[in-house]
Amino acid sequence: MMHLAGDLRIVNEDVFDGQALGGLTGGKTGKALRTGEGGQNGTLCYKVTAAKAASIAEGKMLTVEILSGDTEDGMEMIAIKTIRGAKTFAKGELVLDFVLPPSSKEYTAVKLTCDDSAATGSVDAYLQYLAR
Repeated sequence: MMHLAGDLRIVNEDVFDGQALGGLTGGKTGKALRTGEGGQNGTLCYKVTAAKAASIAEGKMLTVEILSGDTEDGMEMIAIKTIRGAKTFAKGELVLDFVLPPSSKEYTAVKLTCDDSAATGSVDAYLQYLAR
C-alpha cells in the first residue's frame, strides 16, 4: 500500500486495500473500527487514496459514506461525499477524506459505491490521526 508523506496511521487497520472501483456497483462496506464516540474531537480522519491509477467516466460517480453506531452491527450513515464526472487519480493521490464528525458513535466504517462498472484502478481507505 502506498502511504502519503506525513500520515500518522493505525497499523493493520486499513478499511480497504486495493479495492477495484469497477467492483463497487452494489456498494461495499469495509470493516468497522472502534474509533470512540465523538470522533476523538476531530483528531481522526478516514482517507481514500488511489492504490493504482484510477478513473471514473463522465456522468458516473463514486460515493463514500461514513457509517457509525454503538456496535459493529446496525450502523447508520452520518456523512456522505460524492465525486462526479470524468475524474482520474494517479497512484497514491488523495481521492477524498473525512474528519469524523462529533456525532460519530463508538464504531465507524466506510462504504464505497461506484456506479461505473467500467471504472478502472483501485482505492485504499484507512484511518489517519490528525496532528494537533
